[in-house]
Amino acid sequence: FTSNYNLYDGNKDSNLMVIGDFPSRDDLKIGLPFKGSVGNLLDAMLKAIGFNRNNTFYTNLFYNEVSNVDHLSFYLSILHKQIELVNPKVIILLGADVAKIVLEKDDSIFTMRGEWFTINSNFSKTNFSVIPIFHPRHLMMKPDNKKEAWTDLKAVRKKIS
Repeated sequence: FTSNYNLYDGNKDSNLMVIGDFPSRDDLKIGLPFKGSVGNLLDAMLKAIGFNRNNTFYTNLFYNEVSNVDHLSFYLSILHKQIELVNPKVIILLGADVAKIVLEKDDSIFTMRGEWFTINSNFSKTNFSVIPIFHPRHLMMKPDNKKEAWTDLKAVRKKIS
């Protein structure tokens, strides 16, 4: 990625953390995660439950199917450090790739989405509540899944409040 790309965006003191898989071309061009059409949809989704870039922490795992698997542990260590520093009440995992890696599961996003999981930080004994949901990229291609996404977002709002 470009040297002027920020690994995160938003509020470092947030109750909500959103983790995606890999920055899009728009993200890399603009220099921040979740920009362009995917970011616009994510912003609209979060706005519907009272969240935005002022009260949410956004980041990416930097992993996709063409990534170098050897680099995954490096990026996971960065991600776990971000989780530790932000200390959110809830973490949203966007899409199958991130959910499988962070939760160490091989289930499909259709099986995992909407279920609550607990993960531990690699740096402390702190537990974090995690929910996988459909990635906005998926919802743009399959708008029929927006109903499930809305159900998941309402569960996030309830868990935080």
